[in-house]
Amino acid sequence: MKRLLVILFALSLLLACVPTPEEEFVVNKGDGTFEERIQVTAAPQEATETVPDTTRQPDAPAIVDEAIPESWVDEFETAGMQVPIEAQIRTNGHPCPICKVKRHAIQTDEMQRIASSMLPPVNAVWNSTSHSKQEYEQALASLSAQGLTQLAKDTFQEMNENSFPDEDWKPASEVMIDSGVREVSFRCENGQIASVQCYGNSLCIDAHRHAIAYSADLLAIDGYYENQGPVHIEPKISREKAEETLYAFLEQNGFSGYLVCNADKASYFDNLGMTEYSQGWSFRLVNAGVYIPIDLEKGGLGSIFRLENGDAYSSPWHPESMVAYVSEYGVESFGWYDPTETVEVINPDVQLLGFSEMQKRIKNMLCAGLSWMGDLKAPYADTPVIKELILTQTLVPVKNERDAAYLMPTWVVVSDWYGPNGVCSYRDYCCFNAVDGSPILLEAQDD
Repeated sequence: MKRLLVILFALSLLLACVPTPEEEFVVNKGDGTFEERIQVTAAPQEATETVPDTTRQPDAPAIVDEAIPESWVDEFETAGMQVPIEAQIRTNGHPCPICKVKRHAIQTDEMQRIASSMLPPVNAVWNSTSHSKQEYEQALASLSAQGLTQLAKDTFQEMNENSFPDEDWKPASEVMIDSGVREVSFRCENGQIASVQCYGNSLCIDAHRHAIAYSADLLAIDGYYENQGPVHIEPKISREKAEETLYAFLEQNGFSGYLVCNADKASYFDNLGMTEYSQGWSFRLVNAGVYIPIDLEKGGLGSIFRLENGDAYSSPWHPESMVAYVSEYGVESFGWYDPTETVEVINPDVQLLGFSEMQKRIKNMLCAGLSWMGDLKAPYADTPVIKELILTQTLVPVKNERDAAYLMPTWVVVSDWYGPNGVCSYRDYCCFNAVDGSPILLEAQDD
């Protein structure tokens, strides 16, 4: 249903007359107004002292700006339907910094340092992450022992279809990665084989190469393989202890501003030999700084409305994120995607658009963005309820600077969409610049 709604809305932009908000909503118009606004600092009496803290929990009590209420109850009408606003408002208050950032190129020494903090002592290195013939043979023995006859046959066929490069393991007493090498395996003293891979703007490190962290929710439905049935996950480590381990790992590796936005019970599993290495917790983190962490890639991203990107604007930047799996053995899997680095602090505490004005602009834009649904006849269309407003930060490209973006304070409007049966079918996010009220165009994600 979600993809249908997006497609229909895109067509409506071309074919239908959509009510136009009273004020034009464009980020960085080029007349200097936007640049002036982001230089305006919040009045001292409106600010409270807070500092970035990677140990702060997402559920910690928020420092709420007095001008911003704790909730927003309202409604608006569009496309012949009433859209309720029953929103909890979440914010850490001031300061609200704006930073200018650029893409960070992951360096060999960073790969080496992070891997060293994760892996057991090593004794050999190989500049490849390919399956070896020995691993296939071990997997066949494991599958046969478990009575997984068909999987064993499929794996045997896969092994015979592969050509195996000569294994060139070299002695190594520590984690060392040659400059320019982006794919490397390490044999650890305890017998496990780990991998480090860095492609483009992403880094993936696994204490067991070819292992995958499966969420408990997924396993409760499908199990690890077809016809297995539900698998129950009960980690030996508590979420609190796993999160503490993760934040210690981040501090050790010099990561600051990254906060957990999602946590799920998970299993770390080898798909080749159908071997479970451990049970623990899978965490998603975002670079939230002093703001509320939220995972904008979970669920929808702006299918309520779309804005065309003008020729003078850079393409939206993919948001930076981290994924980590933690068990009683520590951080066993770590992924770092689309990292950024701060070039300068544009404003240490920007003045936000007044909240009452922000409410008007959000309602105007959502009203216009939902008007296309008038072409859908009940009871076939899902209907939204606005559930949350969250103050976080997102990446907004700097006009005419291809390699630069602002980390901009952003109001995220969270809407739950309900089908005719009254069940919530998906969650959707729309983003608005907290400084000038304009909608922020983010890169659409494939679900």
